[in-house]
Amino acid sequence: MEVMRRSRSLGLRHIWPYLVAVVLFVVAAIGIVQAVLSVSESIQTVDHSARTIAAANDMQTTVRDIESGQRGYLLTGDVTYLRAYERSLGRLDVRMERLGGLLSADPARQAQMDRIRGLVAEKLRVTQSTVELKRQGKAVQALEVVRSGAGEQAMEAVETEIQALRNRELQLNERARQNAGAKGRGAIRIVLLAAVAILLSGAAAAYGMLRSRARMDEETAAGDRRFQTTFDEAGVGLALVGVDGRWLHVNRQLSIITGYSQEELLEDVTSPEDLHDDLIAADRLVSGNADYVMREKQFTRKDGTVLWVNTRGRLIQDADGKPDFLFGVVEDISERKRINASLIESEARYRAVFDSALEAIAVIDAKGEIQSINPAVERIFGYAPEELEGQNVRLLVPVELVREHKRYRENGKRGLIGGHREVVGRRRDGGSVSIDLSVAKWERDGQTFFTGIMRDVTPRRAAEAALRTSEERLRSLQAEYAHLARVNELGEMAAAIAHEINQPLTAIVNYLNTGLFAMADGFGQEAFGEAEEVMSQASQQALRAGEIVQRLREFIRKDTGERRVEAVEMLVDMASRLALIDAAANGISVERVAGAEGVEVRVDPVQIQQVIVNLVRNAIDAMVTLPPYENRRLTITTRELERGNAVEIVIADTGPGIAPGMREKIFEPFVTSKANGMGIGLSVCRRLIDAHDGSIELEEETGRGAAFRICLPRYSPS
Repeated sequence: MEVMRRSRSLGLRHIWPYLVAVVLFVVAAIGIVQAVLSVSESIQTVDHSARTIAAANDMQTTVRDIESGQRGYLLTGDVTYLRAYERSLGRLDVRMERLGGLLSADPARQAQMDRIRGLVAEKLRVTQSTVELKRQGKAVQALEVVRSGAGEQAMEAVETEIQALRNRELQLNERARQNAGAKGRGAIRIVLLAAVAILLSGAAAAYGMLRSRARMDEETAAGDRRFQTTFDEAGVGLALVGVDGRWLHVNRQLSIITGYSQEELLEDVTSPEDLHDDLIAADRLVSGNADYVMREKQFTRKDGTVLWVNTRGRLIQDADGKPDFLFGVVEDISERKRINASLIESEARYRAVFDSALEAIAVIDAKGEIQSINPAVERIFGYAPEELEGQNVRLLVPVELVREHKRYRENGKRGLIGGHREVVGRRRDGGSVSIDLSVAKWERDGQTFFTGIMRDVTPRRAAEAALRTSEERLRSLQAEYAHLARVNELGEMAAAIAHEINQPLTAIVNYLNTGLFAMADGFGQEAFGEAEEVMSQASQQALRAGEIVQRLREFIRKDTGERRVEAVEMLVDMASRLALIDAAANGISVERVAGAEGVEVRVDPVQIQQVIVNLVRNAIDAMVTLPPYENRRLTITTRELERGNAVEIVIADTGPGIAPGMREKIFEPFVTSKANGMGIGLSVCRRLIDAHDGSIELEEETGRGAAFRICLPRYSPS
């Protein structure tokens, strides 16, 4: 029994160290497990913070994309920007939901998320209102909302709240990393204290701990890498800045914005002016006078180009609540500034053209309601623009036109769209006004609009009526001038015609007296034969006198204008016989060269004869002034022209010719070389020939005399 008792005592003594070792091992294991769990929790916290920051950045970028699409659409009206706006709007809910899921476990974070949702909703309300106004064609109202700054204030509030969320996550991240380090160091101390008693088991435990630490370090490093990746790949420039103004860490986007490398930025390239402003801002944050600072400024890149940036900064405190560093965000807003400036400039140009146009310009929707109208409407219709906006266009245009517009919407018949029409508009005072209306169709966001341009043509109609009256009066005067020209020619030929008619009348008297004398001698056979011959000669002379009178009647009559086909040679010969009555008496020889036999023209014969008579009489009058011994010869030539399918009439004389100073203006009204001439003959001749699609011209001076060339189109039965 004693042996057995000793054996048990010895066994207990041998077992005790092992029991102590086991107890110490268990205690050490518990400490290690707690440390590992704490480190694991810290790693999860770091990872969760990194994902939260990434989600917050994505959501902020999406809101910015929505704003960029909105501004591009407001500026240009291009649906490409609108589609980008709608795509970003569709992604916003997903990214908002993802960020909310990451924050749902913490009530404080959830409350912060609720504030972000409210601010984003306010931003979307302002943004969507401007897009809707633009869709409705109310670009001016949309611009006023943009100019009010409500969108910018809402965006700044969103970004401020997101920045606060990022700062909170950075603080949690830093605390988790510090906690992980402290727990790890505590685990090592426990292991070292237990290592003496549990040498054998401690070696295994140490090995396991080292492996756990290695995994812990790897996970911590992975968390750091994820955080660094998020930091570097952010869509905005990020910087960690010391409270003394030195840049501690910058991301890649900031390097892209500034044009400096990350190493150059850390070497401090801030200008003295900016450094002074940055230190003032840092002092406000460190002293607690501001939760964050924000300002827009111009920044000079490394290559010398200037851009606009928006900077925001917030103070980050350490675990003890002391200032640690400043977290800064730098965003390139040059494009936004350019779009805003371009939008304002474009709107100003559009408004200047729209408001200063002399025509009334109205934009109406598919229902015919006036969306906008310019000030010219008051001058044309008597309405002020604000009285018509929102009213139906039937106030201004006829009901028939409104019905036609309705039919176009129902069956697609274009009618007035794309063209113009003169209609009678209705003024405010009940009167009517003639307007020239043109309508163009255009679409925006699936909605159809129409732009109508209304021009007051009442003055033009009055001018056209006056012009028609003037033209009728001109035609009447031209006819009077033509008649006057013929009367003038008749007056000049009066003496020669009287002499020419006197000859057959004298012959008639002589023949009749001869017949009377023959009858007085008796009524023998010879007397009857002689009387018959005398009467025949008297009859011929009477016909000759009648023919002269008939030619004069045709020449001077006013009721001409009928065109008929005439042979050129006969037309020229008839006119020549009338004009050459006194040619022989004045010692003028006439040469007639006929080269257009069988050629016909379709003309008013009286008018063409008037032209020929005028030119022949001018030639005779010119040669009469020559001394008697001078050669007086008139040549009238007709010939067929192969080129141009025409016929030519040339009237040439050997008179003194036309002075060089008058050759250029000889066909102008009231220009004459005659001492007592009226100066309308040749101008009337040109008008008559032009009316027959022909031409009349004075040939170049070839020596003595003058030659006028008439060219008329040849008649072809086909």
